Amino acid sequence: MGSRPVWLINKYLRDVNPREAGEEICSGADKAGPFYRSHYLLHYVLSGTGTFRINGQDYPAAKGQLAILYPGEVMSHRTGADDPWHYVWAGFETTLDVPVLGSRVLIDLPQADHIFRALKDADKIPCGKELYVCGKIYELLALLHQFGTNAVNETVDFITQVKYYIDSNFHLPITVEQLARDMHVSRGYFSTAFRRYIGMSPQAYLTDVRMKHAAELLATERCPVNIAAIRSGYADIYNFSRMFKKHFGVSPKMYAQMHDYSNST
Repeated sequence: MGSRPVWLINKYLRDVNPREAGEEICSGADKAGPFYRSHYLLHYVLSGTGTFRINGQDYPAAKGQLAILYPGEVMSHRTGADDPWHYVWAGFETTLDVPVLGSRVLIDLPQADHIFRALKDADKIPCGKELYVCGKIYELLALLHQFGTNAVNETVDFITQVKYYIDSNFHLPITVEQLARDMHVSRGYFSTAFRRYIGMSPQAYLTDVRMKHAAELLATERCPVNIAAIRSGYADIYNFSRMFKKHFGVSPKMYAQMHDYSNST
């Protein structure tokens, strides 16, 4: 079937102003973008699977999931031939404060299915389509507001999960991009939320955990520097030595010597 847009006129409505809407039914492998919007653009997956790429990060999506493109961001998306997707999109400007808008990139929202099914058929309305679409977006924003009332608790929960993951897996090649992607949030939101609740950026926290572990290995287990580096998550000993000296003010070798009490009398 392909793309079926809902043709809208910009009515410059105040609180919520619809800018675009439509439906896409892919019959096989398909891709679109990259494209840019100066307004919010939502994609809701009615069926099938695919991947949204937003600001360089991939977000796999399936039935019942909503992808949010924020104003000024860049998106592309693709779907495979095995399970091509059917999605509905809606773009709008708003001055309303909705908690979830400004944080999450991909959310599970099957409760919105009826809203987007109504949106895709808005072109059948002979007149007043803009007001009809506006009403459906208000309904969606009300649903997102309910979703967002739990946003603070959810944020604390996922930051706690990430902190525990770092504490347990600091020896692995962890990146901030990977952590944000696993949590289905943008890197900017993830870093801001982590700093708010932990008191430092996720990268700084990861480095701090690794350095403390390395220092313990050097001081108490008399571990060779190269082994301490590997066990602390650094494959490159030179990078490890540079980070260690930046963190403690002395090289790993000097630190081990300073804490070697076996030769003291």
